[in-house]
Amino acid sequence: MKRIFSILLLILTLALSLSCLTSCNKEDADKPVFGVIEYTSAEDYIRGYNNETGFQVEAISYEGTGDTKEKELANAIQNMINALKKGEIEYAALNTDHVSEELLSDDALKIIEHPLTTRLNGKTVTLITTKDNTHFDDCKDSKAVLNQLNALAVTQSSGFAAEWELFYNKFVTNKGYEVALQGLAATMQIAVLGLLIGIVIGTLIAIVKVVPKYRTLPKILSGICDVYVGFFRGTPMVVQLLIAWFILIPAMKVDVDNITVAILVFGMNSGAYVSEIMRSGIQAVDAGQLEAARAVGLSYRVSMMKIVIPQAVKNILPTLGNEFIVLVKDTSIVSFIAVVDVTKAFRQIGDANYSYIIPYLMLALVYLVIVMIITLLIKLMERRLARSERRR
Repeated sequence: MKRIFSILLLILTLALSLSCLTSCNKEDADKPVFGVIEYTSAEDYIRGYNNETGFQVEAISYEGTGDTKEKELANAIQNMINALKKGEIEYAALNTDHVSEELLSDDALKIIEHPLTTRLNGKTVTLITTKDNTHFDDCKDSKAVLNQLNALAVTQSSGFAAEWELFYNKFVTNKGYEVALQGLAATMQIAVLGLLIGIVIGTLIAIVKVVPKYRTLPKILSGICDVYVGFFRGTPMVVQLLIAWFILIPAMKVDVDNITVAILVFGMNSGAYVSEIMRSGIQAVDAGQLEAARAVGLSYRVSMMKIVIPQAVKNILPTLGNEFIVLVKDTSIVSFIAVVDVTKAFRQIGDANYSYIIPYLMLALVYLVIVMIITLLIKLMERRLARSERRR
């Protein structure tokens, strides 16, 4: 029933969002597609940082440093021009200083004579289109070019068809799903390994907490565990991530990647919560179980590990499932240390065209499916343990 309610709630949210999109009085015209080179002033301008334009944008990336940078940039520009000639994009926008003599002499292209000036850094942007495009033929100066550019602009709230087209182009055509799958893998890796580490740490702390305090060592260990649990339960996980990544790792001078740091922090944080869960599970086991094990000659450690803890795990299985679900959803904060999880991946898909409604709804659907699968697995494990209990 809960799963059905969650699905209905998501469908209602999607329906309301689509209703808002389709109720806009903007025409669902085909959006002009502009090609840009990533991280250039032309990209900033066309994406609408000056609040004057809003187009469908196909950004072309390039890599390279030092001697290879200029070569990679030239290759990226050539790829964009090839896409323009093939009709995959309608316009190309380049920093004026990137417009080469070869482009100026290309008979298949039309260089818009009057460049546009950005407001961010004062650089100029040159528009390029094909010979048969006449939209800018009557423009006598840069102001006229800007007016024509605004006339072509399509705002972000241009209806569901345009919103879906933006998402489809980025997610499917441009293989954004690969980034989403990588983000999903990172999310599950952090959550699963974090939970396993948390179970180990939590079990050890729980054992320390329930050990009789007849001697000095158990008392000292119990105090250390109290401090540990108090810190990790008393501070936000995002703060713990930032402390680990920006303070502890540099101070320790160790070479550790950000995903490993996220796994360790999630595991240590989970251990603080699992310790209390495990302690309550151990205390819920009948005291006679431990006494009987000790009576037949088993040591305290063996009695706990072989007799008490397995029964405690069965008692706390649903709560451990909830802890796993919390960890999966909390992975959305790992972007603070530059980890690309599933949330960051869908945010990048939205960033590509500043269109976030569909990417975020799809993100909610992904999390909902993950939680449903985890819930189902936990219930299957509970039923299996229940059958084993009945056979006894």
